Amino acid sequence: MACSLSRAWSVIGEPWTPLLIRDFALGMTRFDQFQGDLGVARNVLADRLRTLLDAGVIEKREYRSANRAREEYVLTSMGRELVPIVMAVTQWGDRWLDDGAGPPVLFHHDGCGQTSRARLVCDRCGEPLEAGELSLLAGPGARVGPGTLAADQLPREPASD
Repeated sequence: MACSLSRAWSVIGEPWTPLLIRDFALGMTRFDQFQGDLGVARNVLADRLRTLLDAGVIEKREYRSANRAREEYVLTSMGRELVPIVMAVTQWGDRWLDDGAGPPVLFHHDGCGQTSRARLVCDRCGEPLEAGELSLLAGPGARVGPGTLAADQLPREPASD
């Protein structure tokens, strides 16, 4: 399917995966850390980690513990790009699905020392990207078929110089 949303969701939309990305962002790297924090069954956790490995979101690295080689998992650059997405979904849940107690966690930006919120902005003008202010253009990978956005009916972006 020529739909980036569908392809991405096939990797990150599995149960437990967003929580794993959150735990990676918090510095967890080892199977037992994830299992202890999430309480997920070991076979399910192994399956989710395998999906992320196969997709290139995480990679295994060897480390030494008590003179024994062991493996840990770390986010790749692809995986690090998921962290703001998980932040944005968390904030959406805080706003719309909260139980009245307020957000359970706040995001602290170590760079400036302040609590912060994820914000998606136009990379050209810096204005927030919001529903009702976006149009779709056919991209170079557009095609017509099930699950696509009728690429033959979308305008194409003018060629850049």
